Amino acid sequence: MLAADCLYTLLNTPGVFTRLPFNSTTKPAVLDFSLANATLVPCIGPWDSSLPPTGSDHLAITIKLSIPILKPTVETPNWK
Repeated sequence: MLAADCLYTLLNTPGVFTRLPFNSTTKPAVLDFSLANATLVPCIGPWDSSLPPTGSDHLAITIKLSIPILKPTVETPNWK
Protein backbone atom coordinates (compact mmCIF):
# COMPACT_ATOMS: atom_id res chain seq x y z
CA MET A 1 0.00 0.00 0.00
CA LEU A 2 1.30 3.45 -0.88
CA ALA A 3 1.46 6.36 1.55
CA ALA A 4 -0.85 8.34 -0.77
CA ASP A 5 -3.44 5.53 -0.49
CA CYS A 6 -3.46 6.18 3.27
CA LEU A 7 -3.79 9.95 2.67
CA TYR A 8 -0.23 10.74 3.73
CA THR A 9 1.62 13.65 2.12
CA LEU A 10 5.36 13.73 1.48
CA LEU A 11 6.88 16.81 3.12
CA ASN A 12 10.39 16.61 1.67
CA THR A 13 11.47 19.46 -0.57
CA PRO A 14 11.88 18.01 -4.08
CA GLY A 15 15.50 17.71 -5.15
CA VAL A 16 16.95 18.18 -1.65
CA PHE A 17 19.18 15.28 -0.56
CA THR A 18 18.92 13.79 2.93
CA ARG A 19 22.08 11.70 2.69
CA LEU A 20 25.48 12.97 1.61
CA PRO A 21 28.33 10.52 0.99
CA PHE A 22 31.60 10.55 2.93
CA ASN A 23 33.52 9.51 -0.18
CA SER A 24 33.28 9.68 -3.97
CA THR A 25 32.20 6.06 -4.45
CA THR A 26 28.56 6.83 -3.57
CA LYS A 27 26.19 9.58 -4.61
CA PRO A 28 23.94 11.89 -2.62
CA ALA A 29 20.46 10.45 -2.17
CA VAL A 30 17.04 10.98 -0.64
CA LEU A 31 16.75 8.15 1.90
CA ASP A 32 14.84 9.88 4.67
CA PHE A 33 11.21 10.74 4.11
CA SER A 34 8.96 12.98 6.16
CA LEU A 35 5.23 12.21 5.99
CA ALA A 36 2.12 13.78 7.51
CA ASN A 37 -1.50 12.75 7.48
CA ALA A 38 -4.27 14.99 6.14
CA THR A 39 -5.11 16.32 9.62
CA LEU A 40 -1.54 17.46 10.30
CA VAL A 41 -0.66 18.87 6.85
CA PRO A 42 -2.29 22.30 7.46
CA CYS A 43 -0.09 22.69 10.57
CA ILE A 44 3.17 21.96 8.75
CA GLY A 45 5.57 24.81 8.16
CA PRO A 46 8.88 24.73 6.33
CA TRP A 47 10.79 21.47 5.87
CA ASP A 48 14.54 21.98 6.08
CA SER A 49 17.73 19.94 6.07
CA SER A 50 20.31 22.73 6.36
CA LEU A 51 21.40 22.17 9.97
CA PRO A 52 25.13 21.78 10.66
CA PRO A 53 26.57 18.30 10.09
CA THR A 54 26.07 15.81 12.92
CA GLY A 55 28.84 13.38 11.99
CA SER A 56 26.39 11.12 10.20
CA ASP A 57 26.04 10.74 6.45
CA HIS A 58 22.33 11.53 6.94
CA LEU A 59 21.29 15.14 7.35
CA ALA A 60 19.17 16.31 10.26
CA ILE A 61 15.69 17.32 9.16
CA THR A 62 13.63 20.02 10.84
CA ILE A 63 9.92 20.50 10.34
CA LYS A 64 8.21 23.51 11.86
CA LEU A 65 4.73 22.97 13.21
CA SER A 66 2.13 25.64 13.72
CA ILE A 67 -0.50 24.12 15.94
CA PRO A 68 -3.60 26.29 16.25
CA ILE A 69 -4.74 27.01 19.77
CA LEU A 70 -8.40 26.25 19.96
CA LYS A 71 -10.47 28.16 22.47
CA PRO A 72 -13.48 26.28 23.76
CA THR A 73 -16.79 27.92 23.04
CA VAL A 74 -18.76 28.47 26.21
CA GLU A 75 -22.44 29.06 25.86
CA THR A 76 -24.07 31.50 28.23
CA PRO A 77 -26.67 29.67 30.29
CA ASN A 78 -30.27 30.68 29.78
CA TRP A 79 -31.57 30.93 33.36
CA LYS A 80 -35.16 31.72 32.43
